[in-house]
Amino acid sequence: MDFSLQVTNQALLNEGFKGNFACSPLSINALLNMLAVGSKGQALEQHLGFLKCGSVDGLNKKASSEGQTTEENQSGITDDGADV
Repeated sequence: MDFSLQVTNQALLNEGFKGNFACSPLSINALLNMLAVGSKGQALEQHLGFLKCGSVDGLNKKASSEGQTTEENQSGITDDGADV
């Protein structure tokens, strides 16, 4: 996710104030995850290394937890019922 945030920040610095512009670090991260899942062999290993994940299963778990965190932030409530 760090890379996705860096890309988003750089895009906003370069293009963000020139007109209508939208960029989502979560969407960039989802794209990178889909590229990894669709890869095989050396390309898969390179994607997993770049995303700092050891396997596709680990990548899926990581992506699932990031999505869950996003949903919690939007609702303002965590799994334990506490307000954010």
